[in-house]
Amino acid sequence: MIKIGLIGYGCVAQGFHQLLQGANLNTDIVKVCVKSENKQRNLDVNLLTTSLKEFFAHVNYDLVVELISDDVVALDIAKRCEQLGVPLISANKKMIAENLEAINNLKIPFYFEGAVAGSIPIMQTLNNYYKNQEITEVQAILNGSCNYILTDMVRSKISYEEALEKAQTLGFAEENPWLDISGTDAANKLTILAFQIFSVSVSVDKIEKESLESVDRENLMEAHFYENKVKQIARIKRVEGELKLSVMLEEITPDHPLYFVDDEYNAISLKINGIGNQLLYGKGAGSLPTGLAVLNDLKSFISEFGGEILRFDRLSA
Repeated sequence: MIKIGLIGYGCVAQGFHQLLQGANLNTDIVKVCVKSENKQRNLDVNLLTTSLKEFFAHVNYDLVVELISDDVVALDIAKRCEQLGVPLISANKKMIAENLEAINNLKIPFYFEGAVAGSIPIMQTLNNYYKNQEITEVQAILNGSCNYILTDMVRSKISYEEALEKAQTLGFAEENPWLDISGTDAANKLTILAFQIFSVSVSVDKIEKESLESVDRENLMEAHFYENKVKQIARIKRVEGELKLSVMLEEITPDHPLYFVDDEYNAISLKINGIGNQLLYGKGAGSLPTGLAVLNDLKSFISEFGGEILRFDRLSA
């Protein structure tokens, strides 16, 4: 039986828990750390704690799953797991993007498929299939909230504000959507991809970004009239030998690899030397898509380590 400690029980954690219950894996969630014990949850109240100190006093975890939004606390959790020698799964893209070198040097198995592109298994694909391929350019739609808003503004002929409200109602956009709308969320994910593919650490602050607030519905409708679409494109390419990252609104034509990616879906187009474009596509927003990525990280852990707890003496052996 693999004993799991779960930190956070928001949208993604609930999706993960729901999928885990039907996954027929030999696992048991033995402790859950939450902000408040007063909310109604489909959990045994005896599992709950609001104290990270108490959570980590329960040291017989085989694995910790961290699914919170606070990047500072998430980094502290990663360090505590390292001290205990307990493997960690995280979907905290901001924490990972801002601490790439530290995360890369963790002395524990660390899984983060859920941090980038929702249900798309991009990290596993890069590691398992494209590790020795020369990737020359990346174009991606990495924020399902923004993609849904841009799609719905044209489809329903509504304003940005109306489309945002619908995205929030459907659970695609947060109550405070700034990270999504500003391009920062996509930039965090793009930074992780750049490190994974090119081994280059780029500060999110240095990535050129364009806010969705600048979008004009008339421009969207004009693009649609010419059978084009406006998308928030996250891009990595080499310019005069240097890697350039950007998250910009771009008008794309029907022959573009991301043209048919609509609503809350994400997609990543990899240009590979000798192969051409490879497209990965899947849902990028919502509880279950990201929860599925976290579940797949758990399956990877079980496959690779048999669910054994990994202490430092075993890691260094």
